[in-house]
Amino acid sequence: MTPETVPDAEAGGRTAMAAGLAGAVAGPSAATAAGASAPSVAVEAMAALQAARVAGRRRLAVLGHPVAHSLSPVLHAAAYDALGLPWTYTRVDVASGELRRFLAGLGPTWLGLSLTMPLKREVPPLLARSTALVDELGVANTVRLDRTRVPFTVSGANTDVWGIVAALREAGVGRAGRADILGSGATAVSALRALADLEVGRVTVHARTPEHAAPLVALGAAHDIAVDVVTLPETEAPDVAGRSAAGRPATPHGGAVAAANDTAAGPRPVAARPIELRSDLVVSTLPPHAADGLDPVIPGSGVPGATDPDRGPVLLDVAYAPWPSRLAERWTAAGGAAVSGLAMLLWQAVAQVRFFVTGDDQLVLPDEDAMVVAMRAALADATAAPAGDTAPHVAPHGGAGRGEDARGASARRHGRPGAAGAQS
Repeated sequence: MTPETVPDAEAGGRTAMAAGLAGAVAGPSAATAAGASAPSVAVEAMAALQAARVAGRRRLAVLGHPVAHSLSPVLHAAAYDALGLPWTYTRVDVASGELRRFLAGLGPTWLGLSLTMPLKREVPPLLARSTALVDELGVANTVRLDRTRVPFTVSGANTDVWGIVAALREAGVGRAGRADILGSGATAVSALRALADLEVGRVTVHARTPEHAAPLVALGAAHDIAVDVVTLPETEAPDVAGRSAAGRPATPHGGAVAAANDTAAGPRPVAARPIELRSDLVVSTLPPHAADGLDPVIPGSGVPGATDPDRGPVLLDVAYAPWPSRLAERWTAAGGAAVSGLAMLLWQAVAQVRFFVTGDDQLVLPDEDAMVVAMRAALADATAAPAGDTAPHVAPHGGAGRGEDARGASARRHGRPGAAGAQS
């Protein structure tokens, strides 16, 4: 089947630890961009939401390997509660090469999937319909199953790009001349595309294997961005297994974050190697702990085009656990603002909810601001430190135990009876 293109979203101490996540960002809807009036957009979104409520229980999940650490169930449970949808959202561990078989085995109650490593580049060939952004990047993090067609169709979207744009704008980044990206994987592709929306003209990609960055160079050229590729310094692997510095068992989120980040007390300190940056705007797409051995050297104000005196240095570290990461700690120590990947996680989830409800990740939902407030509150609850613990803490399963749906866990936290998970 020839893939069909559907609309997609191209929207548009100083620790801006976006676990604080203040403000609301909303991108233009596809209908508005096409010249339709705002009322028609509102009517279309309301009709889709009402139809979703009438349809009843649906199952959704985040897939990846590993996936036990994901906070997506927390965000989606709060969103569906706010929208009045009886949907359940769980985690499913799906490794590389297993996605096709998983999709083939889904029952009729399944509606949508969020994808994380290593599936974002494996799903596009399995899609019958995809957004223009997926077609351009070859990366999708969202899948919707359309049961109105026989046989049902699988549609895909990329909401990571808008999530990164929204997180940076929320941190005060409007436009930027230069930027650095750490990493060269699927998230780095979305990060470069997001920087194009911020009118960045030059990007330095720091890659452990520079030849893997060739797609980034090509993507940059398509958007008039000069992409320089340099080798990411090799660093000693951090000791993150076993116990934290405080002697407590380490959780998948690095519980006892402050203690675990105390390299002096840790079981095996990691000697940091300097990484020379070309700008004061950096997006790290490296996995958790992969940047622990990097010491960022922020260029001075004397480097033409490398700094923005109006906002100061900004780092977006997409790895939100543990937080602050060692990279974020070193960045703030150098006078910069570090933005947690929780900000990106929030905004890409907002666009995912749009896609699951309406089939259009640009179509703003009725009362979306209230939904975002609920999602922020749930995220703050899930990442709050337990009584007597000064470090941010995240439960190993983001508030929902294995085998328990996230809607039920969210309901328990807020004193409401949970909904039973729908079975297919």
